[in-house]
Amino acid sequence: PSPWADLAVPNGVVQSGVFNLGKMTHYLANGRVHVFSAFTRQWTSLPVGPSASTLQTNDWLLVRDGATWYAFAAMRGVFEPLPVTAPVLVNPVSQNNDSALFVVSGGMLHAFSGFVGQWSSRPITTTASIAVQRHTGLLADGTLLSGYDSFSGQWHDLTVGAQATGLSCDGTAGTAVVGATVYGFSALRGNWSSAPGFANATFSRSDDWAVYRDGVQALGFSGLRGAFATTTLGPVQSTQIQDLFGAFVTSAGTAQFFSAITGAWSIAGISSAANVRTASALALIVDPPQVTAWSAVRGSFAPMTTLSSGEDLAGSVAVVLPAGGGAPLCYSAIQAAWQQAPNDALPGLPRVTTTSALIATTTGFRAFSARTGAFVSLTTTNGQAEGSTAVAPALVWDSSAFHFFDARADAWIAEPRLSAAVPGVTLWRTTALIFDGSDAIGFGTQSGTVSRVTLPEPPISWRANSEALGITTANHLLSFSALPLNTSLSQFPDFRRAFVAGADFRAYLRLGASDVAFLGIGMPAANPSALPGLGLLRLDPAYTGVAFLLSEATAERAPFRLTVPDAPVLRGTQFWLQSLILPASGSPYLTDAATVLVN
Repeated sequence: PSPWADLAVPNGVVQSGVFNLGKMTHYLANGRVHVFSAFTRQWTSLPVGPSASTLQTNDWLLVRDGATWYAFAAMRGVFEPLPVTAPVLVNPVSQNNDSALFVVSGGMLHAFSGFVGQWSSRPITTTASIAVQRHTGLLADGTLLSGYDSFSGQWHDLTVGAQATGLSCDGTAGTAVVGATVYGFSALRGNWSSAPGFANATFSRSDDWAVYRDGVQALGFSGLRGAFATTTLGPVQSTQIQDLFGAFVTSAGTAQFFSAITGAWSIAGISSAANVRTASALALIVDPPQVTAWSAVRGSFAPMTTLSSGEDLAGSVAVVLPAGGGAPLCYSAIQAAWQQAPNDALPGLPRVTTTSALIATTTGFRAFSARTGAFVSLTTTNGQAEGSTAVAPALVWDSSAFHFFDARADAWIAEPRLSAAVPGVTLWRTTALIFDGSDAIGFGTQSGTVSRVTLPEPPISWRANSEALGITTANHLLSFSALPLNTSLSQFPDFRRAFVAGADFRAYLRLGASDVAFLGIGMPAANPSALPGLGLLRLDPAYTGVAFLLSEATAERAPFRLTVPDAPVLRGTQFWLQSLILPASGSPYLTDAATVLVN
């Protein structure tokens, strides 16, 4: 199936009715809501009344239409109705909303998962406390303390001694306080844990972690590990907050980091001259004459004796220019190691993205890969590098082609240029949108797919979202899916959701109602094989397991779940997923490939 989908609007697009975000584009006009899902790769519509309103996040769309509210999950593609009476939307629109949606109506709490795509309802009292954000929800109702995880769409109940207070949710982590005890809920694992708290604590948190501290000690909770960890932590001078960890610089001359991936604290001694910088999965401590990198993935330090004349960092990548000259030094948080670029590197800082760094060389560029630490060469003349610290895509264009770096495979993908005009390039999170004359080119780092479409008419507006692209013309809405057909709920290192060993790995395959599929998960082939009539096989048959999949009865998709053991040997391993689909009509084909990094 093409990653592009076109919604024709013969009477003209009402520009104010178009909204793009995350995995979806939706359009409200003329008594209908139309929505494109990057997972389904198609437009779906719903008739609505004249007073209907919409609210969209990365993973769900809510349509409020009188006495019925409808929720649409990007990962399912079906409108699910909810009859309501004096409904109250629990999710504040000012917060970070992703996959968990809560509505209170008629003495019931209704929870909707943008992954599972169905409502789950339970009674609550008028004194209940509720919190919800991203993928986690909490309910405190008397002695009931319950956590909702949108990965399974289920509630996980716990009986406590009194009604909990201080409910906090974000990412995969929820925390609450009952008396002198702190409770932590992991949405990734669907479990509760507890630890002794302390009075008058300062609270810090982000997506997948939370920290309580009182000037003497600190208690950290990891939503990925579902566990607490303590450390001795004196007065804090400064704090830096990232999705996957918190950094705390103390007046005692230490930098302490709590990682959601490892669920542990890391401590380094620093001088008063030290400069601590952070990105989503790493920290860089510049403390002359030493530069030290810390990995939130491994929880380890990598010191290096050198004077720096400049640094940059993003996601899982950091680069340093030695003050004495020479090739840049590149750090991977996934490998937790430094690598020196080859000697053909030109002076200056590389262009850094969240998964790679583009290093200009005497013959073109080298892409440094955070996954492997490799430097992958590209020969080009007068190439222009594109990328930023807010995105995963890294690409180079020259007079003849666009070159996309597939960081999953350490390979360059070339797409010919058809226009001599300067291309328009828009990047965001995991997507790239390029205008090449009258054509649009889409690229997604999670699928490694480059796809071109000829525009029916000139673009009026466009937007690159985290996992989809949207283009508006006078009479058309074109959308592009940056997701692979086998879509994992884990995105790291391309985006924020990380997967750790010991939890359930979840993925969905886009599959027609009467289609069947064989899903392979394993190691990539050293040399992918072109199978006539099927496509490119990326998996190594000798190191691949196969599952037989059927679509769900109520949606055109097949779920896949696998409990991954908490084995150290698996950590840092990137597995590949690819399916062979046997459609009810038409020819069999191989899907594009997806990856999952086990941390």
